[in-house]
Amino acid sequence: FLMMFDFMRLAQTRLATIDSYSAFFIICMYYFMYDYFTQKSYEKKSFLKSLVPLLLCGIMFGLGAATKWVCIYTGVGLAFLFFMAKYLEFNDVLQGRVIKHTKATWFVENMLPTCCACVIFFIAIPLIIYTLSYVPYMASSDKSLFDIVVDNQEYMYNYHSGLTSDHPYGSPWYTWPIMGRPIYYYSGSAANLPAGMATSIVSLGNPLVWWTGLACIFPAGFYAWKKRDKGMMMAFVGFAVQFLPWVLVTRVCFIYHYFTAVPFIIFMIVYVIKNLVEDGIISKKVMWIYLAL
Repeated sequence: FLMMFDFMRLAQTRLATIDSYSAFFIICMYYFMYDYFTQKSYEKKSFLKSLVPLLLCGIMFGLGAATKWVCIYTGVGLAFLFFMAKYLEFNDVLQGRVIKHTKATWFVENMLPTCCACVIFFIAIPLIIYTLSYVPYMASSDKSLFDIVVDNQEYMYNYHSGLTSDHPYGSPWYTWPIMGRPIYYYSGSAANLPAGMATSIVSLGNPLVWWTGLACIFPAGFYAWKKRDKGMMMAFVGFAVQFLPWVLVTRVCFIYHYFTAVPFIIFMIVYVIKNLVEDGIISKKVMWIYLAL
């Protein structure tokens, strides 16, 4: 519901900008990694079955990377969640909660083959998908597919690393959560409008989503710590990985770069409201009023 009524989602998807596709694949990546993170792979009757979420996550990672480079940042978050999941499993082994495994057998029969599978799922498969995404370029080029891919990587890297020009709607990363500088995609008259009228297209967030989400970060962290809810780590990792790398980017940036972080603050809003209702601090009526607003 909150995503459906976020203004930036409306603007970006109606214009079919590439960021809406990036956000979709990123959500899918974390969905499948969350599935793996919350399971205990050693409890699966079939070891191969425990790898299915990782395979699906790797496919989504490849599709996302082939869409926009920002999706590659997600790999850092996915790797963190994966190794945290394996650490928690190893801790279960150390505590004697796993009957069928010792430290040695768990490492040989579970950890090692899982890591080998991840090389296929998160390196080989994404590279294949990324390379195949350039096949349409071959119709207008006499170069090989490999050369086309390499040339485009060089061009994109040189363009972004060498970009020094400014933009009237550019905005620094720290202004995005508070919507300090929305971006206008169009402003002016149009041929199909009556005389004396103009139209504009602006992309910004819904304050009741973005500002509320910003206010829910610390309460969500408190509840996750208080209730030892490891699953919420997905939301915090996702938000950090999609937002904080922009701190290091020196070229001109825009508020829509924050769009892929928005789903994770929405998770925090939902999580905080859920706990406030369960603890009797607010009633469900407050939630319905919030949604109505």
